[in-house]
Amino acid sequence: MKIRVLYFAQAREASGKNEELLDLNGTTLKHLLEFIEKKNPKIKQVLKTCSLAINMQISRNKEDKLKEGDTVAILPPVAGG
Repeated sequence: MKIRVLYFAQAREASGKNEELLDLNGTTLKHLLEFIEKKNPKIKQVLKTCSLAINMQISRNKEDKLKEGDTVAILPPVAGG
């Protein structure tokens, strides 16, 4: 199943890219995060503080199901000044 992943701020820095298309065998957000961490271990710390959105809807449950063509955004906390 192909999932588009968008990386923002620190997640973009840790991954070295703005976005990527991943071919995922799992079916949940948790599976996707495990796949990303295995592929790029230095993003693991960043993911601990990130919010996640599936198709522009914030997800608070890592057991949320993914389907072919979904877009997942990795959104680190925002600081103002």
